[in-house]
Amino acid sequence: MAKTYTSDARGLAELGRSAAVSAVAVAGARRIAETARAANPEGEYAVTPTTVTAGWANEARAGASVTETVPGRGPDNRVLANAAEGTRP
Repeated sequence: MAKTYTSDARGLAELGRSAAVSAVAVAGARRIAETARAANPEGEYAVTPTTVTAGWANEARAGASVTETVPGRGPDNRVLANAAEGTRP
């Protein structure tokens, strides 16, 4: 027998704004910052919890950002982009 699934937009939006999802986003951003620091130890990187727009109704959801606060002497300007690519599962 086939099972059916009906999404609950309110529940998904609530999940997306939850402290648990925010913690996962911040943890992922920290991982990116650590990878960037390893590649460019002279640079400094900050992780900031933030909101992002997502979902069918373009609602605010939990997110995080990584910012290079002090430029290092990395091989190019792609240290953060390379760090983000390198931390993908």
